[in-house]
Amino acid sequence: MRWWIVGNGSSLLDTPLDRLIGENTIACNQIHRMYDKTDWRPSVYLKFERATEIKHRWKEHVKLHLDMGIPCYLWETFKDGYPEGHPNYLDIPDGVGEYPNAIWTPDCEHKFYRPWNTRGSTGWHLPEICNGFCSVAIGMQIAVLRGATEIYLVGCDLGFTKPPHHFVDNYIPGGDYNANTDKLVRMSHEVAERDCPIPIYNATIGGELEVHKRVNLEDIL
Repeated sequence: MRWWIVGNGSSLLDTPLDRLIGENTIACNQIHRMYDKTDWRPSVYLKFERATEIKHRWKEHVKLHLDMGIPCYLWETFKDGYPEGHPNYLDIPDGVGEYPNAIWTPDCEHKFYRPWNTRGSTGWHLPEICNGFCSVAIGMQIAVLRGATEIYLVGCDLGFTKPPHHFVDNYIPGGDYNANTDKLVRMSHEVAERDCPIPIYNATIGGELEVHKRVNLEDIL
């Protein structure tokens, strides 16, 4: 059973997402900003990141997909927010509450992993999701947990040292995309290639990701 992980790279603008209708797909973060260009919608949505640059807009992204009835894997803090008195209380003073299609996921010990730190992650630790890596890597773990036998990636461009970083301008206004971002995402894919128990194929159109075997999306579909 194949699953597709849809990243948010600029190549999505050249990707025939409508061809993925009926396929098992996982997407993340601000993928909804592509919805005006395609009838495709993901089978599963995930969001673990809350960039400080977009403040409380995380709630719009999460509620949109919860209200669509899509199974959503979400950072558990999005449920109730931080308690009053917490240092980050003003950032997330409340959450979206209970939803039957929400799969609330706690931080693992690698939450703040960065490859330039000494507190590096040792790798995946399924069946607990490791969220010390990028969102696409979390999506790959979810695909494994949902019974995938092979994984295909689209929209996973890399190249965070130069624009365009995503399929839409101002994805994160003033976002700090640099060599460290690129290093984190590359290492996330290297660990996935090493630890994933099933094959991963890169069907992205163009881009700089060469960790996984390249395949042609049209040939697969």
